[in-house]
Parts: sequence; C-alpha cells; structure tokens
Amino acid sequence: AKNLSASTYVRGTTSGSADKAYMIIWGGSTPSDNNEMHALDVSTPGSEAWTTITQTNTPTVRSYLTHHMVAKSTATNTSDIYLFGGWGSARTNDLVRCTFDVNSPSAITWTTLKANGAAGSPSARSGTLMIYEGANNRLIITCGYNGTSYLSDVWQYSISGGTFTQLSPTGTAPAGRELAAAA
Repeated sequence: AKNLSASTYVRGTTSGSADKAYMIIWGGSTPSDNNEMHALDVSTPGSEAWTTITQTNTPTVRSYLTHHMVAKSTATNTSDIYLFGGWGSARTNDLVRCTFDVNSPSAITWTTLKANGAAGSPSARSGTLMIYEGANNRLIITCGYNGTSYLSDVWQYSISGGTFTQLSPTGTAPAGRELAAAA
C-alpha cells in the first residue's frame, strides 16, 4: 500500500515490435516515506504484472508527490520521466530525470538536473502540480505547500535550455493549494 506517491504513464514499442504500456509509481508512504519505484505492465488486459525497478542514483525518500512526476516520450521505446520536489525530512525543490526503456523496464538511472536549493528554481514544496507541455518542450509547475503557505506561483522548466523561469500569467490566478489534480 502507498499513500501520496508520484505516478505517470509510459508507452512504447519494444525492439520486437510489441506495444507496451506501464503505470509507474515512485515514493510515497507505506506508512513511512520511501523511494521505491514500481512499474505495472498494463499492455494486455487481464495480464497486468508488477515489476520492482532497480534504481541507480535514487532520489531521497519523500512523499506528498501526487502530481510531481511526468513522462516525455523520447523515442519509440523510451520516455524520460521527470520528478520535482516533495517532502521527506524536509520539502525539496530538486528536479531529477530518468529514462525508462520498455525493452528493459526493470532498471533505471536517475540524473539530477537541478539540485535541491539551486538558485533560480521554484521554492521547495510538496503537493505541487506539474505537466509536460510538448508544443514548447517544457515542464510547467504550479501550486503546492512550502510548510507555511499554499502557493499559486507558476514556473516553466525549459528541457532544451535546462533552466527554470517564473511565469507571470494574466487573468485571475486560482488561490494557492496543495494536492490538487492536473492533466
């Protein structure tokens, strides 16, 4: 059982031309916070199967990650999975990435793109919202809780540029919130 874990959906085609689809789950509480990663193969209805993923350079233990993870397809058989922030021993604002390969779904290696506390990053937070916006090859991050306030600031991470930029959207912003949903 897990509570407040990160999740995303990954799809690809194996070298044997088989279409594969996975639900990826990372971290959460069981009841203590952890940094486990699991993949549920959902390719064939009635034959779903879990795999525990071996991780290298595993991010620190954390939860409150409900919408902190997204996937970006990078080839027919691979997707980059991004994980931002969360709450373990303290709230964090690191951004990490791994590449998930449907030909070898049992092992990944994480790479830190922005270390916790890196200048120019969104503040540390839990319960944020993050999406991958493909038309501009960027991550969009908003909302969350920093331990004192509910946030409504909006940030983009340029995947090609490797930088965060705070955005200033027009219109009336929603009130700050934590653990909201995004799609």
